Amino acid sequence: METNYFIIALALIVALIVLFLLIWKNRKDQKAFEQKMNQQSIDPEQHKEERI
Repeated sequence: METNYFIIALALIVALIVLFLLIWKNRKDQKAFEQKMNQQSIDPEQHKEERI
């Protein structure tokens, strides 16, 4: 049985591309989340006061 290094290299490259895309997407989502949290702390939600 012969080891096919071309298939191993191709699988390794695909795995690295997937890993890179996951890291890139996570950083993008993290920045959006931080901006949303910062905006909420700057502009708190206004509540209507209930008067009895």
